[in-house]
Amino acid sequence: MVVKKIEKEVNYTLAVMDPGYGNFKIGKADPVKEIYLGTIQPSVISRVPQWEYEKLSGIGQSACIDWKGEKYLVGTLALTYGLSIPSLSQNWLTDLACPLFALSFCRGVEELYVMISPSDWELKSKIETSLKEAGFNNVKFAVQGTGIWLEAGSPRNAIVIDVGFNTVDVLMINNGTVIRELCFALRECGLVSFLEKLTKDDPMLLARRLEEGDQELAEKVKNYYYPWLFEKLEARTEWRKRPHQMKLIIGGGGAYFVPDDLRKKVTIPRHPELANVKGFTMFLMKKKKEELNRNENKSSTVVA
Repeated sequence: MVVKKIEKEVNYTLAVMDPGYGNFKIGKADPVKEIYLGTIQPSVISRVPQWEYEKLSGIGQSACIDWKGEKYLVGTLALTYGLSIPSLSQNWLTDLACPLFALSFCRGVEELYVMISPSDWELKSKIETSLKEAGFNNVKFAVQGTGIWLEAGSPRNAIVIDVGFNTVDVLMINNGTVIRELCFALRECGLVSFLEKLTKDDPMLLARRLEEGDQELAEKVKNYYYPWLFEKLEARTEWRKRPHQMKLIIGGGGAYFVPDDLRKKVTIPRHPELANVKGFTMFLMKKKKEELNRNENKSSTVVA
């Protein structure tokens, strides 16, 4: 599919949201016009104190999102103002992050897909309830890592390792199908969780430092993270019993730090942090376009 240049005013009908504890990745599309837009936002939510409401009233345009009687700033804007809420706090993902990021970046879409980790799969109903309360009535779910596999060309037999902030998701694909019983996630084994164990520093500060190019942290990750991660993987029965001829794909933000010796043995999609939403959004766009073409052909046949 050839993706056309984005026009100034686009009414996106489809959105894919990949929630993360370090960054939210969002893909929006208009399958009819074949337009796609991907964005990454830091997973930062700041609560604006009530005493500020009146003080700021009447100045310019507010960027706040109103949610359950309180005002919040989300993403990049939340980095500089308000009282930030830790992304690993209780119910952060279900009660705040998913509805607030959807309200900020996905308003007006007809369908919203949320990609979640196998470790958070039991939270689907809570996330759906929050999103419906926020006005998103057509909510569907997919497992994180699926889009990375699609973006890497959908090899028939593959293992996807999606390295995130807090979790590492592992998908096993056999004969072109994701096998749900072999999918698993490693909690607190993501890139920043690893650095937090090493440095005892605040995870959000570590994430920002890493993204800003901190060489000391980058060296620690390149030298020590992947050997440690593969030790964790070897502790899982699903990993030890995997067929060894399967293609290994690494995606997510952690893929930027794959050491050179491992890089030669694995597939890393272009722009790996956005690969999940891009691959899945493009897949949905293709399906929607095919449906539209079939409906048009049926209409033409009836008329004829």
